[in-house]
Amino acid sequence: MKWFCAKKPRSLPKFGDLVIGSLQTETALAKLHGVGPEGEQAFLGRCRHFKQIGIVRGSGGRGKRLSYGLRDVEILAFALELSAYKVDPSIIAKFIDTYRPGIHQTFDRVRHEMRREKNEKKQVIYLAFVANFWKSPDGVPTWLQMYTLDELMAGLDSGKFRFWLGHRVGLIDVSYLWYKLRELLPQLDELVAEAEAIEVKAEAKKSE
Repeated sequence: MKWFCAKKPRSLPKFGDLVIGSLQTETALAKLHGVGPEGEQAFLGRCRHFKQIGIVRGSGGRGKRLSYGLRDVEILAFALELSAYKVDPSIIAKFIDTYRPGIHQTFDRVRHEMRREKNEKKQVIYLAFVANFWKSPDGVPTWLQMYTLDELMAGLDSGKFRFWLGHRVGLIDVSYLWYKLRELLPQLDELVAEAEAIEVKAEAKKSE
């Protein structure tokens, strides 16, 4: 995929000590997906499985309480959006491993646009993915590819992209996703502020 702001993705900020408890995060995401009390345990089990196969990393574990940093929350939320399209976790894991920096950069762009609009969700920023269901015996896609929406539309207009029987295109509204995450997890603003402060210090040190 192409990057939004440069030929190469900018280095992602190193996050500090601020984290959010994993259970609090997963419970908030269950609300985001409209999961009721009867489905909550199954939903939390899916989140645990995502951790086990390396989709989301977190910190702690082995006797210590597991916590998530900002980037963990972004990835878990995005992975659950893919899961809502009935994508197999093993395919999600490969997808995240390939596109992790691009997903983070999209969330960065959303935050940048929201600051320009004074925290209002006015500009909608999508990530598009193409799923191949061709010859899938159990009705789940066998591979995914990710594009920015502009890139996808330009490819279709130019004839560069050709979709065949069994290919489907899904859209994830990252603007809405971040807006709802902030609503359900207000601590995210603190994590963002800490990350940006670390990034500013790193840039200042480079220019010395």
